[in-house]
Amino acid sequence: MCRCHTQLISKSSACRIRHVLLPPPNAFFTRADRQGPGVFDFLFNPKGRISRKGYTIAFLAPYLVLTFIVAPLLGMPGVILIGLFFLWPKNVSVPVRRFHDMGITGKYQIGFLGLLFLARLIAYKGMVTALGGMEAMSAMTVEEQLAAVAEAARQGGNADMRIGTLLVIGVEISQMLLFGLVKGQKGKNQYGNDPLADGRGFAD
Repeated sequence: MCRCHTQLISKSSACRIRHVLLPPPNAFFTRADRQGPGVFDFLFNPKGRISRKGYTIAFLAPYLVLTFIVAPLLGMPGVILIGLFFLWPKNVSVPVRRFHDMGITGKYQIGFLGLLFLARLIAYKGMVTALGGMEAMSAMTVEEQLAAVAEAARQGGNADMRIGTLLVIGVEISQMLLFGLVKGQKGKNQYGNDPLADGRGFAD
């Protein structure tokens, strides 16, 4: 066998090995039927499936870092912008697709949203009480309200604030554990292909 032919075979084998070991850069965020990166699709499209690995690494970790580390450093504008950016992915599209990966309807997310709404309503009621009622609260600036709430929280708050806050934390953590620990269905189901099959990556 000539040297050129040997080199050609070696290069071809190396390419095949590299393709197996190193999937394409867009594999984590590309739907099986699309080309190119699909980060927007991953975050905002409620159709299809997201694996627990995709949820934990590609959504939950960035969300926690941006929300609890980056946003406070940016001040109130940063908190608002990051909160608005994650509003739909956190509450609708990503949870729905995790339910789809488990093989169940995304309508179960309505239950989580209902619990969060009730918990935040209880916490808000406690906050209004801590600020002296709606009239006193309306007379304050936003900065004064935040300072008063922070001071009330440092003092332990009232019963409604404590109960509401604990309920919010409990529901949020429960959902994170559910989506991060429960395995999805193997193979294709009624909601889409297996996100982990055939090198698709984190989502389908």
